[in-house]
Amino acid sequence: MDQVTAVLQGQKGDKDSFRFLVETYQSGALSTALFLTQNHYTAQDVVQEAFVQCYLHLSELRNPAQFKWWFYRILTRIAWRKKEKDGKAIPIADIFPAKERELDEENHSSSAKTDVKETIMECLEKLDVMYRMVLTLYYFNDFSVGEIARMLDVAEGTVKSRLYHGRQKLKEKLLQAPDHPEKITNEEEVSL
Repeated sequence: MDQVTAVLQGQKGDKDSFRFLVETYQSGALSTALFLTQNHYTAQDVVQEAFVQCYLHLSELRNPAQFKWWFYRILTRIAWRKKEKDGKAIPIADIFPAKERELDEENHSSSAKTDVKETIMECLEKLDVMYRMVLTLYYFNDFSVGEIARMLDVAEGTVKSRLYHGRQKLKEKLLQAPDHPEKITNEEEVSL
């Protein structure tokens, strides 16, 4: 089943189709919510509330092909509101599910790659939420600048500016990290 079919059938009340959408986006949504809220329990609440809102308002979605964009728009707005109420931090280990960490470790034969990724994630956590949000949506969820702008109700130029400044701030934090890998230098751009 593809996304468009699932949305169309979900709009007609087919719960199995909506369950397909939940299963498709749940993992990415939780990772995104964790980055945005920095609290595991709050992130779970955000994801659950986002799916409930989608279910309740699925009939209002006019273009089923835009479900992913629509869902992440709802998710980021809920996360933004909850973040203001709950400022607790979480350890980096809680960001990725255990299975994903195991697969990551199997796929990377050298510990150097894992060290680089962990350092990047730790530094990303330290950024202001507006930079963390656009970097997460752009690099980890593959949304375009235009899609992010519509989600956040800001101009595309604002998103581009936040991406640029967020990358610069991330680079500064990586260079200041006491255990930053020698491979990351001033001349290199930080790539997520």
